[in-house]
Amino acid sequence: MIQYNGKTSSQYRYFPFLSMLYCTLLIASVLLPYKIINLFGFSEPGGIFIFPLTYLLGGAIAEAYGRTIALRMVYSSIFCLFALNIIVAIIIRIPSMPDAPHQEVFIQAFGQSIKLFIGCFVGLICSDLTNVYRITKLKVLFRGKYFAQRCLWTTAISEAIFNVTTYTITYVGVIPGNNVLKLMLYSWVLKMIYSIIMIFPLLLLMRFLKKAEGVDEYDVTVDTSGFNPEFVFFKFLNAASG
Repeated sequence: MIQYNGKTSSQYRYFPFLSMLYCTLLIASVLLPYKIINLFGFSEPGGIFIFPLTYLLGGAIAEAYGRTIALRMVYSSIFCLFALNIIVAIIIRIPSMPDAPHQEVFIQAFGQSIKLFIGCFVGLICSDLTNVYRITKLKVLFRGKYFAQRCLWTTAISEAIFNVTTYTITYVGVIPGNNVLKLMLYSWVLKMIYSIIMIFPLLLLMRFLKKAEGVDEYDVTVDTSGFNPEFVFFKFLNAASG
């Protein structure tokens, strides 16, 4: 067990629920990319309102519980996603009873599950790890200040990485190439707008966790002696807003 402040990771009251919620949001968002919805005239994947929550929730968990626990949660969730896709890929290819209706729908809906998992696996490894590493590093740099700005900044970077990697693997060859580029850009913009809205309840959650769990981990060491463009950028934003 990982030991923090006299507690093991399994003794935190709310972490099991939050980690299961994170995994649920991750799996739900990955199941819906081929459902292209009409959002005010824009074509967007069905998980557009779910997936940004994984970065925001992951950021809050990393902020409160530390990088090590957050990374364990990310790895475990990706493994669960892998297991789900393997199970689905096997079950839908088992022959159906001749008189069972609508069996072809399962192939149409989940027939691309392996390709989808590969795309999401690459995107999630790159983007989720970036999200956890950046927000915990910036927490040390700013001594815990500017959580909302740090969370939105890391979410913006992570979303961009995920869109480029996953959409390229998942949608190229399925929809026209110019539509893939539009999907990347439009979904990133809409996800960030949604993330800005959701950052306020996330702030309440993060503060509640720190108070209720009695935890505020700094399990990362950062060299602050050199030039860091992110540090300068956040200082500029703080000065401009003040």
